[in-house]
Parts: sequence; structure tokens; C-alpha cells
Amino acid sequence: MWQEIFGRGLVNFGIRYARRITIASELLDWLAVDFMEHNWDIKRLVKQMVMSATYRPKRCCFEEQLEKDPENKYYARGPRNRLPAESIRDMILASSGLLNKSIGVQA
Repeated sequence: MWQEIFGRGLVNFGIRYARRITIASELLDWLAVDFMEHNWDIKRLVKQMVMSATYRPKRCCFEEQLEKDPENKYYARGPRNRLPAESIRDMILASSGLLNKSIGVQA
């Protein structure tokens, strides 16, 4: 889900040795524990990500962050292209198995 929202995942499993290369291991650990402690609530997890300071950055510090981390490797700021509300809704429904892929059919 992180990759869908922010454009790059937190974990890269690598091609050569298939070993886990973690970009932000502390963040990944915190998200995993928080997700488990709240009964695997996907809706809450997505809401927490899109309401975070990383996703909704303030413009006042943008130039400073751009100098320190031009590639946004450490997620100092949110992505330039944000997902529309419909895409976030569909992503949540698809991950929970509740997405109806039929067009124009009411459930």
C-alpha cells in the first residue's frame, strides 16, 4: 500500500540474492506493529498514511528538504502525483477482496 500511495515501496527484495533491503526499517517496523495492534484494519492504515505529515507536507520547508534529499529517498515530503479519492477507495476495496469489478452493477 505504501508504494501505491507514495510511489516507491519501503522494501526492495533485490534481484540477485532475493534478500530484503529495507529503505526505512524503523518506519516499516512501526507500521507493521501498529497495523497488528489495530486488528489488521486496512482502512485505518491507509487513512493514517494519507493523513501523515509526509503525505501532506507544508510548503514552508520544501526548498530545504529538496536540498537535503533531492530524490526523496528518506520520504521527507509527499509525492508530486497524489492519488484521487476514487483510486484510494478502489485500492482499499481491492486489498480487502470487496471490490466489485463489474461496471454499472449495484451490489
